[in-house]
Formats: sequence, structure tokens, C-alpha cells
Amino acid sequence: MWLQYGQFDFLFHYLPNYLFLCIDIFRYIDMQELFKILSNEHRVLILTWLKNPHAHFSVEDIEPEVTDYGVCMSVIQKKAGISQSTTSTYLSSMVNCGLLKSVREGQWTYYKRNEDRIQELASYIKEVL
Repeated sequence: MWLQYGQFDFLFHYLPNYLFLCIDIFRYIDMQELFKILSNEHRVLILTWLKNPHAHFSVEDIEPEVTDYGVCMSVIQKKAGISQSTTSTYLSSMVNCGLLKSVREGQWTYYKRNEDRIQELASYIKEVL
């Protein structure tokens, strides 16, 4: 049986609203994950430190890599005073949700803030909450 013109007009009427609802639901779920990650004090501190690395880390520890790559995981771990595995888990979760960007250079991994994602979070809070 072939579809006739007009049989799916309702789709064109309701589909855009449905798609926007789906996008809002996915955005809401995504933001819930961000809030879970930000509920940890160490993760919030790490984001704060990476906002202005020169104010929070010694120059010897972060230069010259900080401009191109970010701050090395071992430097973050030392400042946070937590284990290497916990630091790695925290940083990985922050990369997975988009709050941080990571760059692997040899045996070292460097992290910096993803300002676009942080702005998206700020906009969500301003618009929705």
C-alpha cells in the first residue's frame, strides 16, 4: 500500500515539538550528569585551579606546557593531595562530560578547561533554573 499525500501531515505538525522535547530531555539528562560531577569538592577545586593556572600552580610545574596543552595530571594530583588513581578518575569523568579537554603528550596527560562547555552550563542555569 502506498502512502497518499496528506496521510502524515500530523507528523510535520507535531514532529518539530517532539524533537525539541527530546533535545530538552537529553540536555536535562546531560546537565544532571554535570551537576553530579560538580557535587564533588575536589572536582570543583580542579576547575577553579585550571581557570587561572598561574595563580594556583608554581610556574616551574606548569611552564611552558600550560599555554599549549594545559596542566599535567601529576601537578594537579600533587596540589589536590589525593591519590593518582582518584585524580585520574576525577579528571576522566570531567573529560567525558566535556568540562575538561585532555592532551596526551608522550607519557604525560595535560588538562585544561573546555570554556565552551562551561558557558553552556552557565547558560542552562540562567535559562532553566
